[in-house]
Amino acid sequence: MRYREGAAGVALAGKDTGGSQWFIVYSPQPRLEGGYTIFAQVEAGMDEARKLMPGDRILDVRLIEASR
Repeated sequence: MRYREGAAGVALAGKDTGGSQWFIVYSPQPRLEGGYTIFAQVEAGMDEARKLMPGDRILDVRLIEASR
C-alpha cells in the first residue's frame, strides 16, 4: 500500500509501541512507506478528517473491509 492522501497508519515511538495511536495523512507521504503500517484508507469524509485538531476526541471509527 502507498501513503496517499487519506491513508491511516500506526504511529510508532520505538520497539513494541505500535497499536494504540494512529494517524491520517493529508497528502502523499512516500517517506513513511515501509516504516509505518497502513491499516485503512479514508474513502469518504476526508473533509471532516481535515478539520481534526490536537485534543479532539474521535468517538466512532468504522472500518469496512474492501472487496478485492
